[in-house]
Formats: sequence, C-alpha cells, structure tokens
Amino acid sequence: MLAFAVAIILGLVQGYLVSRGLNPIVTTLAFGSALFGSVVMLADNRTITLSPNPIAWLGGGTTFGIPNQAIIFVVLLVLGSLFLSRTKLGRQMVLTGANPKAANLIGVPTRRIVMIAFVAAALTAALVGILVVGQVSQAKSDMFRGLTIDVVAAILVGGIAIQGGEGQLWRAGFGAIVLTMLGNIMLLLGIDAGVRDLLKGLLAAAVLLSMRLLKARGS
Repeated sequence: MLAFAVAIILGLVQGYLVSRGLNPIVTTLAFGSALFGSVVMLADNRTITLSPNPIAWLGGGTTFGIPNQAIIFVVLLVLGSLFLSRTKLGRQMVLTGANPKAANLIGVPTRRIVMIAFVAAALTAALVGILVVGQVSQAKSDMFRGLTIDVVAAILVGGIAIQGGEGQLWRAGFGAIVLTMLGNIMLLLGIDAGVRDLLKGLLAAAVLLSMRLLKARGS
C-alpha cells in the first residue's frame, strides 16, 4: 500500500508539471533518474531479500495453471481498453493526447486529465515492481535499468504514436508480447546482451521511421 501511495504522489507531481507545459518525455526521464539515485542512496545499493516472501503467490504463483502475472496483464489490458473506448473520461484522455488545444477549447479539463493519466501510469509501474519482487523474492535498485527502450519499442511496435493520442491499448500489449518473445528467442540463441539491446533499438527506430513515412504519405 505504501508503494502505491508513493506512486500516486510521484504521478501527481509529474502530471502537474507536464500539465503546466513541461515536455512529458524529458520530465519522466528526469524523474526516473532522480528516483533511481534516491533508491540507491536509501538502500545503500544493497539487494533486499524477502524471507519469507508474503507476495510470492502474486508474482510467481498460478491460477488454474495460468501464471498470475499473465492473468493480471490480460485483465488490465481489457479494462484499460474498455476504459479508453467506452467511458467519457477515457475518450477525453485520448483526445487530450491527440490534440490538447482542441480538447481545451471544447471544455475538456486537460490539466486534470494529464494528471490522471500520470497517476494511472505510476500505479501500474508500482504494480509491476510488486509483481517482480514477488516473483524473485528480492529487490535491487537496478532491477529495471534498461527497461525504457523496451517500453518505447513495445509502444512503437504496437503502432502507437509516441506523442500520444493515436493507437489502442491492446496494440501496446501486443507490442510487449512481441518484444518479450523476441528477447527470449535471442536469449535462447545465446546472443550477447549488448547485441540484444542494439537490435531492440534498431527495431524501435525502424518502426518509428515507418510510421513517420506512412503518415507523410497519407497527408
């Protein structure tokens, strides 16, 4: 619960800054760097082990033979997709991402929408951290270092515009699955970690370039 509470506070702060005009990508990268440094200092760069692990069932357990993490992934994907497409708040969020000026002109509370979006992102990030800690029974400050390019690549592979307002949530889920499968295949083939990161980066760049060319051709 404390992790979720901290996530809400951090999401609100970032959302407020972005709603006031700061670049969202630069803001999140800056906050990520600051948080990483804070966690390193607080944990003294140690690996914290959970023994016993009270959330092992959540991160590493199964339900009817299906990993709980997979169930949570699908449930969040379905609920998130329905929220964005079937609710007023969800449609306002998509419109705000697509064209904040137009959304503001028609009465959408864009600043509040941006803050809600950042809080939602922070809460899901906290959930991911909890699930991983539950699975491996330990926490370390650098557990998620290098994940940024995976997230960006998954979004782009899913056909979602990096600036927001274009695409669907299930496509991001599809992109994440594709990236995970690709990473597992390269790992099984014994491909070096540096080469894996290089290929992921090239894939993200290729998809971004293709989307830009298709958009230019369509206009």
